[in-house]
Amino acid sequence: ERRRQDVLAQSGYLKYMICDNLQDLSTSLRSVLATQRILEGVGVGRTGATALSATLNFLIRDGCGMIASLLFTSLAASSFRRNVKTWKYFADCMVDIGITLEIIAPSVLS
Repeated sequence: ERRRQDVLAQSGYLKYMICDNLQDLSTSLRSVLATQRILEGVGVGRTGATALSATLNFLIRDGCGMIASLLFTSLAASSFRRNVKTWKYFADCMVDIGITLEIIAPSVLS
């Protein structure tokens, strides 16, 4: 067990895992904020707003995201194995950009 801990510490893997988990926590917290802002943007909480409009907006947004993910994966899957770290970093950046856009979209569109 001690040998395993030494290998993890020397390789920098422990530092990587700490940073990766902090980034995942940050992404989760910003996702909550983004969902709140999107729901506010479609009128949840305003008089005259319907739950149906919020639900449809959410379904359309998630549906478009799933279709885009499938298309991208079908085009780029062949290079995933060769460049795992690059694609992990790219995916994290794209998620961060998407969440940021979701948070600011209701302010810009209002």
